[in-house]
Amino acid sequence: LLFKSAAVMGFLLTQYPDEEGYYFKYLSESLESGKLTVVCDNGEKTTGSEFFGVEGIIKAVEHLHSGKNIGKVVARVS
Repeated sequence: LLFKSAAVMGFLLTQYPDEEGYYFKYLSESLESGKLTVVCDNGEKTTGSEFFGVEGIIKAVEHLHSGKNIGKVVARVS
């Protein structure tokens, strides 16, 4: 980001309580219709083994902090 003078910007939907209902509905409908997808990283493709159990939680957090995750990091406990 620094070398390209790029910026990452965002906001929290909860900062706009009057519009929260509308956008929550929009996001829900987009997920249901397939227009919006969620990518989950359970470690299988990036580390070679799935994040499972208590040990998996530790590995998942380390993976998240490494910045190598693709999507949301998910650990299966049971």
